[in-house]
Amino acid sequence: MQRIMDDLEPSAPNDDQKSAEKSSDIEEEKETQKSTRVKEKTPGVIYLSSIPEGMQYNDVYRVFSELGDVGRISLQTGGPQPHHAKKKRFAEGWIEFLDKKKAKRCVLLLNNQRVGGKKRSKWFDCIWHMRYLPKFQWSHLTERLAYEQASNQQRMRTEINQARQEAHHYAEQIEWNQKHVRMASKHADWKSNKRAYDYTQKLTDEEIQKRKAGSKRVKQLEKSRSNVLGSLFGASAKSQPHSDAAE
Repeated sequence: MQRIMDDLEPSAPNDDQKSAEKSSDIEEEKETQKSTRVKEKTPGVIYLSSIPEGMQYNDVYRVFSELGDVGRISLQTGGPQPHHAKKKRFAEGWIEFLDKKKAKRCVLLLNNQRVGGKKRSKWFDCIWHMRYLPKFQWSHLTERLAYEQASNQQRMRTEINQARQEAHHYAEQIEWNQKHVRMASKHADWKSNKRAYDYTQKLTDEEIQKRKAGSKRVKQLEKSRSNVLGSLFGASAKSQPHSDAAE
């Protein structure tokens, strides 16, 4: 009886059975991953080196959506736009296809080919110039555009600062020239209206001594002259009374 009960009880799984089950599970997971990879389409980006004049976002989307599912479009202008232009003029662009195979096929079909369309359109005879960008993601484009925008802003700031410095220097030069002209005119007026001033230099000690000696000599000469005159006139005065008495 005990032997019959042992035969009826389920036997425990062996190690070989466990490893086989694990390998089958791994193979199933790999198959599911492969199927999901096949279903997921990797996007691809193409670069347009030139955009026909007058073509806008809607026109670009209408042309390229005929060759595949288009995700995102980025068009960049080449510089400042003219004031009289009603539409933007784009110089280059990037187009993202949801499937990179369609992007490669688009480049093979349209590169170096006419835009075509209606004969009356402006870009009928324009030529497409495009290139497929391998291993290029849309995030790379956003990073590049952000870097270019930051560099443009930095260059604009430096140019503005340089222009301000030049204007300040020019204003300083004008002010200095005006001041120089005013000073020159004042100097010319003073030169024309100036008066002649007589300046006497102070005598030196030698000159003072010579002057004193000269004054003493002059006084002596005057004194001797007065003595001579006195002696002459005194003698004539004495002789005059004698003449009166004789008469």
